[in-house]
Amino acid sequence: VKDSNGNLFISEESGRVIRKITPSGDVTIFAGSGAYGNADGVGTAASFGSLGSLVIDNSDNIYVGDYGNSRIRKILPSGVVSTISSTINNSSYAMCIDASKTNIYFCGSSRIVRKLEIATEIVTTIAGSGTIGNTDGIGTAANFNLPFGLTIDPTNTFLYVSDIFNHNIRKINLVTNAVTTLAGNGSSGSNDGNGLSATFNAPIGMVCSSNGDIFV
Repeated sequence: VKDSNGNLFISEESGRVIRKITPSGDVTIFAGSGAYGNADGVGTAASFGSLGSLVIDNSDNIYVGDYGNSRIRKILPSGVVSTISSTINNSSYAMCIDASKTNIYFCGSSRIVRKLEIATEIVTTIAGSGTIGNTDGIGTAANFNLPFGLTIDPTNTFLYVSDIFNHNIRKINLVTNAVTTLAGNGSSGSNDGNGLSATFNAPIGMVCSSNGDIFV
């Protein structure tokens, strides 16, 4: 992610650090000791488990999915690391933030998609029963195999999930929590096509453009 000054921040999954790259190319460790741990603190005095995705809010606060500790960690621009959610049961690998920078959506091996409201730090379940499956439905009536990537449309209406082992892209209506399959028929492949006639092979990362197109 990039902050308002153009600095780029990268999470190292197994390195257990957050690195900062300035616009001039200088690379430093912004947070994390590199040792496996679960300590809050400032900069390298903090420690993480295995790290997933990063998002950033309008105040340049960084949020990282510490899925090795089943937590979401917050890092202030000053480098202060704190824990803002610790009851998410290994859900924090993939993360995205909405256009208004008010809600973070995250998922992982719990097979549940959740929402974190930044202002209140309240976590709610959006979709997924937690059991392995490929069923569309409303909220927890739906199930996933392994939701691995997330992106949200510019209107904050639809959340898209790459379901890696179902080889498809799922769509969640954030008004109704209805889960549908947008593309992919569940078989591994690389066929182009319309919706369910297309095939994917373990789709991971995604991004939604300003006009709503999704790139996988």
